[in-house]
Amino acid sequence: FYFGFRSELDDLPHNYSCDVIGLVTFVGRAERARKREHSEDFWLYRWAHAIDGTSDQPFILELFATSQPDVFERIHPMTYLVCTQMRVIQGLTENPSKTVYLTTSNESQIFITGWHKGQPYTKDAKVKNFIQWTKSQSEADQIRKTVIGGYYPFPRPPDSFVKY
Repeated sequence: FYFGFRSELDDLPHNYSCDVIGLVTFVGRAERARKREHSEDFWLYRWAHAIDGTSDQPFILELFATSQPDVFERIHPMTYLVCTQMRVIQGLTENPSKTVYLTTSNESQIFITGWHKGQPYTKDAKVKNFIQWTKSQSEADQIRKTVIGGYYPFPRPPDSFVKY
């Protein structure tokens, strides 16, 4: 496992693969995207934000419900989330630091609160640092910052139609 901190994410190259751990602060509604043009098959996905205490910015995660629909449905704010083999998507606009996000790959696995016991990553130093950070946080303060649902347009459209 190579766990990436949020503070390191902006420096990672496009398509780089890493694992992340964070406290979920936002979960968008489930959305669908066609697998192929003119196809009746769809991918189910949702956007989520998770924080790890290393940056003011959250991880922006595009999570697809591929082989783990039971876990996909249970992602909620205040959940400890581990995502393995996430791909970095970097530089979609003229301001790359504003558009970096992570998306699941074919090899990704998602673990949430209640599913971590016995996983090999629990002994990782970065995971232990994250756990220490969460213990120093006020649950009430974190709950006030959480959001559930709604449409999440990402990457954000330009400020004007001229740029669009």
